[in-house]
Amino acid sequence: MSAGWVAGGVRAQAMSRRRLGEQGARDLVATADLTAAVDRLVASPYGHDVRRGMDLAAAQHAVSRTYLWNLRVLAGWLPRPGVETVRLLAGWAELANLEHLVATLRSGAGPAGPVGPAGPVGPAGAATLGPAPVVGQVAALAADAWLTRAALAATSRAQPPEVLDELL
Repeated sequence: MSAGWVAGGVRAQAMSRRRLGEQGARDLVATADLTAAVDRLVASPYGHDVRRGMDLAAAQHAVSRTYLWNLRVLAGWLPRPGVETVRLLAGWAELANLEHLVATLRSGAGPAGPVGPAGPVGPAGAATLGPAPVVGQVAALAADAWLTRAALAATSRAQPPEVLDELL
């Protein structure tokens, strides 16, 4: 076993201790209201991005960002084959970013913002550029190092959203 795999394993173990866990997740779900649930998240490892007073969508987005950040940190400790596996786990973030870009194009003001790197075109310029950024984003996803096509095939989201069909 290489030093990279050992380092990745040690990092993964350390990260696994900084999570809600099964009981913590059950307790969170059983929380009486959203304010109390967000307060629980603020006091947890997700408190880096979750803030008091967030609405449900913003809190979910913040939890997703924290999860993605942890995947990226883990990938930084692993050798290339491990990084490729972690990238498959992060493929959903690129899909979320694409959905955000499409929502921004359609409404002029998308949801909370991209979860991770926005790809070739950031959300700020998306509303002014028309559908070209979506086409560029799809092309980038098809060829990117994060193996997004493999992630698409491995998930229930194998079909692009209908709105993408319209734009493409």
